[in-house]
Amino acid sequence: MTKLSTPDQTEYRFQFEKIANPGDQIIPIEEILNNREPSDSVALRAKAIYVAETTVVGAKNLKLAQAIFADSSGKIRVDLWENQIPLIQAGQMFTITELQVREWSGEKKVSTTVKSVIKSITDEALEKITVSEAEIETIAEKVINVPFIDMVKSVNMSILCSNCSKKILQATANNIVRCDRCGCRMRLVSCKKQLSVQVLVKPIDGGAIELLIFQDSLKNIINSLDTLNEDQVAESLLALDNLQIKYDPTKMIVTKFL
Repeated sequence: MTKLSTPDQTEYRFQFEKIANPGDQIIPIEEILNNREPSDSVALRAKAIYVAETTVVGAKNLKLAQAIFADSSGKIRVDLWENQIPLIQAGQMFTITELQVREWSGEKKVSTTVKSVIKSITDEALEKITVSEAEIETIAEKVINVPFIDMVKSVNMSILCSNCSKKILQATANNIVRCDRCGCRMRLVSCKKQLSVQVLVKPIDGGAIELLIFQDSLKNIINSLDTLNEDQVAESLLALDNLQIKYDPTKMIVTKFL
């Protein structure tokens, strides 16, 4: 017969081991880029070498500033949100916990979360890290390869006064137009054009990106741009193949077609 009894406290014991939170474990940037997956939690100890202007994104109008951090192993993009943005200054050193690894257009980056804790630190090794303005510009911009432009979402063409460069608001069916700002009248053919196009592209390495293209960049890929109407501009863009595009990821604006 089996006899059951209550054990004495001296007859048993448990060993508890505190499980480390991955979001608090500081690891080198190289380790994040090479061995961490999207949605992983990580912590960073690095120098902020670039902080972009704050923009407002999404339906909730959230404030976002994209930054670049560096340590001795490499550089990584960091998305800073809302009240965390003013805590970061370029040229200063920080630890940031509870960052979330993300991937955008084939490139890994990290983003702050509501749990992230940002602390300003001093670190002689990090302080010695220097990056030239030319290198910062290169890092701040991204280059993607696309087989073609998937969609032209909008073409916005404005006529500008040749005297004051302000937008002419009246209909442009007539050959003679009048500027509401300065009062000058002029031939329509003498007016300057201002053109911007919103497009959707799908990089070869995955994802989909909406980009804004302004007139200066369009002139590099479309011949006789000044003579085309809105439909012809859209058709010209959709006819292009195998494009290499450099753009500003903070503003999603094309800076150059390579």
